[in-house]
Amino acid sequence: MSTDSITSTALATRIDAELRRRRQDVGQLQQQIALLAVRAIAERVRAKHPGIAAYGLNYTDQDGDFRVPGGYYATATADDEAVEDDELDNILDVYCGDLDDANAAAWQPFTIDGPPGALWDNGHLRLLIDAALRISVDHLAPPVVADATISDGWLVCPHCGGRDSIVEIDSATRKHRLSVDSDDQLGALMEDGDFQRIGFQCTNCDHKVDVPFEVYHG
Repeated sequence: MSTDSITSTALATRIDAELRRRRQDVGQLQQQIALLAVRAIAERVRAKHPGIAAYGLNYTDQDGDFRVPGGYYATATADDEAVEDDELDNILDVYCGDLDDANAAAWQPFTIDGPPGALWDNGHLRLLIDAALRISVDHLAPPVVADATISDGWLVCPHCGGRDSIVEIDSATRKHRLSVDSDDQLGALMEDGDFQRIGFQCTNCDHKVDVPFEVYHG
């Protein structure tokens, strides 16, 4: 065997090892994407439709093995959809596209495939919202703080669209002057405190937001 042949074989072995490592990395990344997509679906469904227990996932009619929106259900095994929301479906469709057969081991444990003793037709599954909301997202980067807007006289959350749901969070250092009354009892006279703004937050979705307007305190 020539030196060139030995060198080539050794290099191919190293390439094979690197390919195995990278394929493993890709597989782990696909699973992480699937889990994040499932959590995102659950977050958006619960924020807009708190009474929905399960979100349907259908196979796409196009080429591929990914999922598409399949309905909103008040109970996990309900026969009929509780609501219709095409606007939200358009948003969730992006997340559904991240759920396919290749990463099914990651996301299917958060679904059911039918009532006890039966299966739904055409591979229909339902994502259990409460279960999906327990997926950890502690590894995520700090949330993006977006600007609230004013629409029709309402302050609107940029994350969930909630109206009149943004609160100011602050901390205060209060100084109360003490005095002694005729019975030698101590009293505290409440005076102005030193308030420091921490930020703003939506009480509907719990996201931090920026309010790019001057805030007057009454």
